[in-house]
Amino acid sequence: MKILRIVYDWPPPWEQLAPGPYYLSEQQAKLGNRVTVFCGGWPRKKKAVPHAVQIYRLPSGCIPGLNLSVFFSTAPAALLYYLIYRLFRHVDVIHIHGHLSLFINLYKHLFGWLDKTPYVLHLHNTAAARADKAKNPTFLTRIEWSFHKFADRTGVQTANKIICVSDSLKQEVLQYYQADPAKIEVINNGVNTDSFEPIGLKNDLFPGRKTLIFVGSLSKRKNPTLIIQALKHLDTNYTAVFIGSGNQENNLKQLVQKLDLDDRVKIIGYVPNQKLPSYLRGADLLVLPSSYEAFPKVALEALACGIPALSSGFDPGSEFKNMIFPISELSAKSLALNIQSVFDKYPHINHNLIRKNYCWETVAKKIQNVYEKIRT
Repeated sequence: MKILRIVYDWPPPWEQLAPGPYYLSEQQAKLGNRVTVFCGGWPRKKKAVPHAVQIYRLPSGCIPGLNLSVFFSTAPAALLYYLIYRLFRHVDVIHIHGHLSLFINLYKHLFGWLDKTPYVLHLHNTAAARADKAKNPTFLTRIEWSFHKFADRTGVQTANKIICVSDSLKQEVLQYYQADPAKIEVINNGVNTDSFEPIGLKNDLFPGRKTLIFVGSLSKRKNPTLIIQALKHLDTNYTAVFIGSGNQENNLKQLVQKLDLDDRVKIIGYVPNQKLPSYLRGADLLVLPSSYEAFPKVALEALACGIPALSSGFDPGSEFKNMIFPISELSAKSLALNIQSVFDKYPHINHNLIRKNYCWETVAKKIQNVYEKIRT
């Protein structure tokens, strides 16, 4: 099968969404498919290319740090590249991740009767839910989300199938975009179980102490400062490690100094996905006190490394009971109580179950079945 994947970024960098489509494309190629990827990042030359996967970089947003600009550069370029590509190559399935779908959605809406190439929209979040749950977004962010919501809505209308990464995300798609339920397939994110496993190099930053780890963007939506505040309600044996970068990094450092927690907190910064397993193995509990999530891939990565997760902003589903624990309330004291509760009943994580059900090979086969449904 000839798959055309369109995604906003591609490794490097090994952060946010980028590793997922990389590992998925790698596994799809191993299943015998020919995978072509259109991704953001031009004119950045360096890229990681799995065997039998072809990569084309699209023009990036012209304003660094402003995601809105992709709607005027990368998104229209995706449509242009697609139209040119189809002149010379056959495409069996278009598989688009997120908001780069905007102009292709409009094209399919107008010319779908002429171009009947099956189209899968892969949603990792919804702009509508993020906007609904955001606190005091900036003017530019509100404009960006309006474009993103329009991309989501038109994609939901024009795609043959919609893949949602969790049941809670499916409910958002139904609630905010009035999607046809028959179009929606729930397929969780995957995890590279060859790298993320309990055995291996361990980066133990606080030997002999209880270590919390946060991995992700240091942004307001992720509430990393809440973990620092929670430490003041926990005894000195509790420590915290932060991996990631973002606009809350300075606030985080200032709060650590203000609360005199320098000896209990380490802020590492950006860590490539391939080096993340050693940090997870050195921790005891992943903590993600987010206002909103769809299904964070790092939660699966933590479970694959044998440590539980404490998270908020999404419903992981019953299959993750006693592995991903809910945060009852986004307050420092409540978070501290939740952390203590997980340590009191510290669960055994069946990483073999994660390896079997959520490795990228399993995810790729589930997605292959979705392709077959819309090609028959």
